Amino acid sequence: MNKLYIAGAGAGKTTFLVKKALRLADEQILITTYTNNNSKEIEKKFIEFHGCVPRNVTILPWVSFLLQHGAKPFSNKVLRDGDIKGFWLVNNKSTPYLGEEKGGDRYFLNSQRQIYSDKLSKFVCCCDERSNGHVFLRLSYLFSYVFIDEAQDLNGWDFEVVKLLSRTINNLILVGDPRQKILSTHYDLKNKNITIENIRKIAKNIEIDFCSGTEFPNDLS
Repeated sequence: MNKLYIAGAGAGKTTFLVKKALRLADEQILITTYTNNNSKEIEKKFIEFHGCVPRNVTILPWVSFLLQHGAKPFSNKVLRDGDIKGFWLVNNKSTPYLGEEKGGDRYFLNSQRQIYSDKLSKFVCCCDERSNGHVFLRLSYLFSYVFIDEAQDLNGWDFEVVKLLSRTINNLILVGDPRQKILSTHYDLKNKNITIENIRKIAKNIEIDFCSGTEFPNDLS
């Protein structure tokens, strides 16, 4: 079952994900979150509850997840010349949106072949389309469960990634609090009116649980 839990600060959203993962010792689990700091906090919680991060659990910041499991393995499906050499953070829109057909590699990459931060999620979706869905099919073979922490910071093409994930991963769990949104990886008209609260507009197979106050469900089944 794919599910989004919306709860306030202090409700124990991250703890919920960690404890649920610990109950799934026989499953391969990916936990992704927007910031490096929160990735470290997740690791600390595993150490607190279990003494270490279990071998069946992979923890990746969102950008690393997109690069390692979406962009780099399938870059030849979109790029004409070579591989992606890294990630380039932009504060506003990157190079003019010329369109993939005219811009080619220059549309997604700078001169050092680093992918622009505002085009990474879109690039992953393009790779999936041009590989006939193999980006997210591959993920479904690698991981039985995908957990997304800090889901309130998703925006634009990120929601397309979640939509495609929800179609191939049968156990996708997101947690977040819209009132804590502080980050935005890119600025795009794509899905500009979508937030986690109305994510079902594009991902209809994700159930939403609006947890009241700071009470978070103790449902670890």
